[in-house]
Amino acid sequence: MDKGKLRVVEIVGAVVFIIGIVFWYATPGDVIVPPIIVMLVGIAGAGIPWLIRRNEANRSTDELAARLRAERERGDDTP
Repeated sequence: MDKGKLRVVEIVGAVVFIIGIVFWYATPGDVIVPPIIVMLVGIAGAGIPWLIRRNEANRSTDELAARLRAERERGDDTP
């Protein structure tokens, strides 16, 4: 996913979470589960782009480490 789509998913997740909070305060006291489910969906929606970005950062770090290891091995093999 490109950065624009990730940002949209993150914003939608935050909006759904806020809707869950409003839903929590707008429902009677004996209704507990539906607002919590809405808030969890919002947290998941906002968290998925964060996880994708973190994995991309880890992947670039792993690629850099592999490149440095390869250069180091090539340097050790040459006299």
